[in-house]
Amino acid sequence: MILYRDWVAGVELTWEWKTEMKLQRHSRIYIIEISHRQVRMKIK
Repeated sequence: MILYRDWVAGVELTWEWKTEMKLQRHSRIYIIEISHRQVRMKIK
């Protein structure tokens, strides 16, 4: 099950039993918060 896919950034996240996943790519930290069917993406 894929929760979020960003073709431009080449980011693909699959389901994990976590409410917050961190993915580092191209010197950026993507923070994905999963809440009630919503997937939000923040860039720090």
